[in-house]
Amino acid sequence: MARVKFVKMQGAGNDFIVINEFEKEAVKEAKKKEFAVKACDRHYGIGADGVLFVSKSSVEGADARMRIFNPDASEPEMCGNGIRCAAKFLLEEGITEKKQLSIETLAGIIKPEITEEGLVKVDMGKPVIEKLHDYIFIDGKQVDFTQASMGNPHTVIIVDSVKNIDVRTLGKKISEHPRFPKKTNVHFVEIISRDKVKAVTWERGAGATLACGTGACAIATALHAQGKTSEQLTLEVPGGELKTKLETAEPQNSQPTKIYLIGPAEKVFEGRTKSNILSCL
Repeated sequence: MARVKFVKMQGAGNDFIVINEFEKEAVKEAKKKEFAVKACDRHYGIGADGVLFVSKSSVEGADARMRIFNPDASEPEMCGNGIRCAAKFLLEEGITEKKQLSIETLAGIIKPEITEEGLVKVDMGKPVIEKLHDYIFIDGKQVDFTQASMGNPHTVIIVDSVKNIDVRTLGKKISEHPRFPKKTNVHFVEIISRDKVKAVTWERGAGATLACGTGACAIATALHAQGKTSEQLTLEVPGGELKTKLETAEPQNSQPTKIYLIGPAEKVFEGRTKSNILSCL
């Protein structure tokens, strides 16, 4: 049985196993979830925050299709850092020569662009505020939050200092709270200035990660809606730095019509799946 070729990529520390399925299906559909669980294991597999499958798209005008599977086998609608890695992968592997791409996802068509500096800028579409002010109780304490959507759910919580947050414990409890029947991505944010914040994240299906692209956009949207930050924001995350830029229909209009995500994406290494992962193919 042939081993599956992969490329390991990362964007601000958010790392992914990328598999090319343009010519043929490398991992059978019925086995993709099991493959993701085994491949993402950091002790017995390759190790990653998710597996990206890139393939041809049946949508007119789309250059590719991207699907992502989390380490718990769930398939989220979109991944901001993942799509930046997918765009770099498509260019560097010679699948396309285009630097402005349209990629099909479960959240719709997303348009990444590779900049002259080698960063990837993504038109993430229109962000949506689901609830501007809400709260839940965790261990008897009230937790205030803003809920935003980037095609997937995000809960943004402002804190005095991210250093004091046990993201693995508190993030998991909030993500799995009955208020969120489909679970939610959770972001704890420390505001440094109107142009800069620090953030730590618990991603549903992946756990504590070093960065979250859709999360960065949700944070920027939530804070801007509360009047706490400007249209352009730098986010300091455990894996590095991400930038966002909100656009509005008019200068006076505070409702964003679009948000861009800008950050690095690079190849870490390439290889073929280990023998212990082959049993699921």
